[in-house]
Amino acid sequence: MADIFKDNNNQECEVCESYPCMTDCPVELLENDVEDLEPLASIFQEYNPDPELFNNETNMRIGNHLMLIADAILEAQHKWEQKTYMNRIDEIINSYRFYANFAQTLYDAGCFKEVEDVLEYVQNPRRFDKLYNLWLELGFPKKKDKMFGIFARKVSDFKNLQ
Repeated sequence: MADIFKDNNNQECEVCESYPCMTDCPVELLENDVEDLEPLASIFQEYNPDPELFNNETNMRIGNHLMLIADAILEAQHKWEQKTYMNRIDEIINSYRFYANFAQTLYDAGCFKEVEDVLEYVQNPRRFDKLYNLWLELGFPKKKDKMFGIFARKVSDFKNLQ
């Protein structure tokens, strides 16, 4: 009797062409079937890279820039990890002030008539995306600014559409 499992699983990988599959083979990362990739692979089959691409000085410069970028990212991550909990909270609160300023502008424009309106803003802020984008485009208008009238009319329209 034929062992169907053995026949189907003891084959070379279609990507790295080895059995068992190489440890760094990207076969699991591919979302398409290998057959779907064949037209793309055929484009590069006859490709001969330009000798300029193998210029060591250019490669060194590109590599150095990539290393600097990676180093900056790792340094920022390390700094964030080293911050105390209260320092992290301070950064979040600084961002929160912007969120609070938008809430104040919504209030001044008449968006919040009842406590439930404020709770809706806190619980479902995505619902206010269009108003937020308008607020950004108008330059963060406050009650005393010229653009506030435009923002207030849009808030009124927003409330009427609910």
